[in-house]
Amino acid sequence: MEVIFILAIVSGIVALIVKAVSGHNRLVAKAWQDAATQLGMRFTPGSVMHTKSIQGRLYENRVEVDTFKRSSGKSSKTYTRYRIYFPEPLGLGLHLKQQGFMTGVATFFGSQDIEIGDPQFDPEVVVKGNYPERVVEFLTPSRRLRILRLFQNFPGCEIKDQVIEWSKQGNEKQVEPIVGTVRRLSFAATRLRESAESGREEPAAEVGERRVSAPEPVLEPEPEPVVPKVEAEPIAPAVIAPAVVDAASDGLDVTTVCNDLFASSVMSFEARRLFDERYKDRSVRWSGELQSVTSYQIDRVFKGAAGSKMALDLTEVEGAFGRTAQAIVQLPQDAAEGLRARVGESITFEGRLLNCDVLMRTFFIVDSKLP
Repeated sequence: MEVIFILAIVSGIVALIVKAVSGHNRLVAKAWQDAATQLGMRFTPGSVMHTKSIQGRLYENRVEVDTFKRSSGKSSKTYTRYRIYFPEPLGLGLHLKQQGFMTGVATFFGSQDIEIGDPQFDPEVVVKGNYPERVVEFLTPSRRLRILRLFQNFPGCEIKDQVIEWSKQGNEKQVEPIVGTVRRLSFAATRLRESAESGREEPAAEVGERRVSAPEPVLEPEPEPVVPKVEAEPIAPAVIAPAVVDAASDGLDVTTVCNDLFASSVMSFEARRLFDERYKDRSVRWSGELQSVTSYQIDRVFKGAAGSKMALDLTEVEGAFGRTAQAIVQLPQDAAEGLRARVGESITFEGRLLNCDVLMRTFFIVDSKLP
């Protein structure tokens, strides 16, 4: 009788565990289904032979999200894997990853690392490729800066000739992280594979003056109002549109500020002095393309209470280390929820200039709000 009673208890416990696991799996599957729906992609539930997955296309890139297990001794851990495939291979045999202990050991034992000649980039990234000269040509200053930012936001990310791949420990259970990660990685893949329009320093189709603002108008959150045709002679309002869009509440235009601080003729220490003298603590009203949103408890730049911050690409500027200026904007902690689904959109913000990382072309902005 006691044995039967014990077996009944064990059976009941097992049944409860199975029920709890099944319920959890259903919730996870629903989150993945909802994420696929938001992305306009297809969700495939898991089976005995295959894990669940999300597949589709975004910004012309093929997207795959799935899970896999990585064994370590007698235990194993589940990872969520994101893979963004370029429409066409780059044709370079390219493989980029962050410097680390194991990559350092591989390089020490003879695995060739292509040196770009960039003191900011070379210590941070291991570069492999079949054609070193073409790889160096491909890794323009603009692309190098984007890659460094990508690795900062996605530690362990790898860029290969056909795909950007990143894995996160755990079985992702929420919609917004899946949607946000897919959008950010796919957007990064698009920017990396773009040719002269997004980062080459030698515009092939131009003769004489270089058209800095024409190729890629990053800062156009909303179209300018149509100017009535009062005069018979046509005018060109588009020439002044960027300044109108990005006019700051304190009179600061983002393009003017960037050209002042990041011109190739301005040394880093001089740019820091100029920022402190001319721009620190001044108010701005700028717009940019949202790249990421994160929450934090402690931040080395934004001191004080916990909060959230968003990273935005502002504009393309000439300079020695790259042409994309970025803003890191501090916001209240609860602001992150509503912004994660807007990655890739143009966002207008107001705030106060706190600091500037000259080498990374990054402004840090506090006392911010979204008008």
